[in-house]
Amino acid sequence: MNKNEEKILQLMQANPALQLIAQLDGGRVATDLAIEYPKLIEAVKLTGKKGELTLTLIIKPEGKGEVQTVEVLGQVKPKTPKRDRKPSIFFIESETHLLTRNDPGQGELFDGEKPQPRAASGAK
Repeated sequence: MNKNEEKILQLMQANPALQLIAQLDGGRVATDLAIEYPKLIEAVKLTGKKGELTLTLIIKPEGKGEVQTVEVLGQVKPKTPKRDRKPSIFFIESETHLLTRNDPGQGELFDGEKPQPRAASGAK
């Protein structure tokens, strides 16, 4: 175990909240946090927008009045920023009413045959 892992272990042992999170749903809540955290950081980095990662603990008493046991549900909810999507411009063809990227009102650049790409010459 390296020094960083030792520090984390000491922190968890001294912090009852971290111990609880580690035990919720057989460790799945802590695993969800560990999975969602780097995904959120990557999305923030790529989009330049803020994100959120919320851990919710729902603690419900088992019974009425003063109780000795509770039920604890942990939920991890990421709000991952999305990239802005830019719209694409299309033209409506007058006869078919379908969309096309070519402006039907603009003539062809080359009349007749379309130019063929040049073959790459390997020998000089």
